[in-house]
Amino acid sequence: GGAAQGRSGAGSAGPDLLTASFSELGGDVREGLIPPVGDLWDGWDERGRWPESLAEGLKVGGEVWGGVAAVDYALLAGMRDAFAARGEGAGSMPRTWNDLAPLAARLTVRGSRAGLALSGGRPLVCLWVALARQAGDPPAVVLGPEGIVADLASDGGRRAAEALAALGAGTRAAGGELLLLDSPAGDGHEVRVALATGKAALGLVTTADLDAGTLDPDAGKAAGGLQPLSPYLAPVPGAFGPAPLAYATAGFVAVIPQFDRDPVRRRLIWEFYAAATRMGGGVEQAWLSLASARGARIPTVFAARYPGHPLVRALPAEWGPALNAATANALPMPPDMEFERLADALGPRLATLVREGGDAAALLRQAQDEFEESAHMRSRRSSTAWLVGGAAVLFAFAAGLVWGL
Repeated sequence: GGAAQGRSGAGSAGPDLLTASFSELGGDVREGLIPPVGDLWDGWDERGRWPESLAEGLKVGGEVWGGVAAVDYALLAGMRDAFAARGEGAGSMPRTWNDLAPLAARLTVRGSRAGLALSGGRPLVCLWVALARQAGDPPAVVLGPEGIVADLASDGGRRAAEALAALGAGTRAAGGELLLLDSPAGDGHEVRVALATGKAALGLVTTADLDAGTLDPDAGKAAGGLQPLSPYLAPVPGAFGPAPLAYATAGFVAVIPQFDRDPVRRRLIWEFYAAATRMGGGVEQAWLSLASARGARIPTVFAARYPGHPLVRALPAEWGPALNAATANALPMPPDMEFERLADALGPRLATLVREGGDAAALLRQAQDEFEESAHMRSRRSSTAWLVGGAAVLFAFAAGLVWGL
């Protein structure tokens, strides 16, 4: 189960409050390690500081099991100097999926700087999930009662894979270079390094990267002497409609251990969680560093609440709208460790499509087979109970999309 951080209380059997990564949540629920907290979440008058879609996306079995503690949202970052060298500016940041390949080609400097950088592996799978969700029914990946229910070669999954293949092919056809980087840790921070070292002009990053060497001089030095930067920001454009792809690649939830059943204690623990997120400590939403001599650091929640504050006004003009678009209605990845297994199977196939093209449906079926075999899952999923339960989950999810839930 997830136990990243905790606070011990006097006389308690252990920590009062733990933080678990999004991907640990499903397993913790199935193992009975944490109780639901829907009553506390629903009665909390400050839950609006997080997109409601996050709480919905983190439900397991229809229940809320923790309070959102930190989120990494996906964004596009463009380096100002690289854009200026090609006569581009903030207005050049892509608004549609079809804008990506031509812009990458215009920004490419053959032999020295790629026009666009993406991380392979898990970050690429997260992008595919966001595209598949936008492509529509039937859903390619959802969380069921026993774990991930996947239909990778569904219409939405196939169209999402084809969109990734088209991005790679379109960039090459236009004379540009797309840099697809290995991501051993699965966090995608390789793109941030490529941007900061001039190896790429435009890249897919997360809000966590904004506090990891791109804007904070001290963090930059610790990461290898990278210079503080102030990139253009934009939401990730959608491929199947005008709306951007608003999604979270990772994050943490604050959970109450199972042994804390006393309602008074649970309320006090929740108040501690609320105060911690309000103050902006270790469980705050992604921190932003301002590119200013004062080196001030503020959380995005503060920026949203106090747009007139001098520190907030020092942010680049396009950052506010970009962050709003990237976070509004953002959905997390399915909150279960099986998603990591899925990423291991699917990531290399998607990378092949981006780099070389190929039969998207065939590669997705290969990934599906590998995923089902991993962790000895195939025997479970061949059972009648699993097939019936999985079909019910997929049907319910599809119905929810139809009715706008």
